[in-house]
Amino acid sequence: MPRFVIPLILLLVIGVFAGRQDTANGALQQGLERLKALDYDAAIAKFNEAISARGGKFAEAHFEMGMAYFESDRNTEAAKEFDIAAEQNPEEPKFQRYIAEVALFEPDFQKALDAYERYLDAMGPRDADRAEALKRVSKLRMFALGTYEAGVEDRKVQFLSNPKPVYPKSVKDNITGDVIVEAVFTADGDIFGVRVIKSLRKEFDEDAMDMISRLKFKTAIKGGKPASQKQKLKLHYQKIFG
Repeated sequence: MPRFVIPLILLLVIGVFAGRQDTANGALQQGLERLKALDYDAAIAKFNEAISARGGKFAEAHFEMGMAYFESDRNTEAAKEFDIAAEQNPEEPKFQRYIAEVALFEPDFQKALDAYERYLDAMGPRDADRAEALKRVSKLRMFALGTYEAGVEDRKVQFLSNPKPVYPKSVKDNITGDVIVEAVFTADGDIFGVRVIKSLRKEFDEDAMDMISRLKFKTAIKGGKPASQKQKLKLHYQKIFG
């Protein structure tokens, strides 16, 4: 074989590989745009394109596809994608975090605990979320051992506070409307994944998210066990004159 042929073959291989990388990354970005627009099925299709372009090995695309399933309340499919993402990249903390959060909907306390401990292990010693993670691991260890209030009937999340939206002082215009916020109220008493799914304006959205993040609640009960539950909450804003 002539000497110039081998470098030419290598260049062709590199070019094909680079082309696949570009295709995968482009599909991932398109999927993220559709996910942001809450077009979940279109996002999932794009994430599948990205994964196919990488020959099935694309942890970030599997994770984002899991997010599309999770945000559209398809937890079984979400759990599968988060598991694959974690298998392909065990060192990424957020993959373990979401495995744990989905497990708490069942609830499967042991799976949630195992994933949360891996999440903790993957963190750096000075990570800002480390103290909170340690608290949650402690609670999940108790739940995994069966240490929780028994004999409680199944119920939805019960809110113990009902704060009223306050019109932001920084908004001088007379704007009336609603912000709809979605959040997961977890089995161990945390509030996770707060996001706006119907926006009014940035100032109102931020106020609504802050308010939901501070709600007091009793956890949902499923099968006699504390369980995570997702809720959508509408906050109405109206300027009061006088």
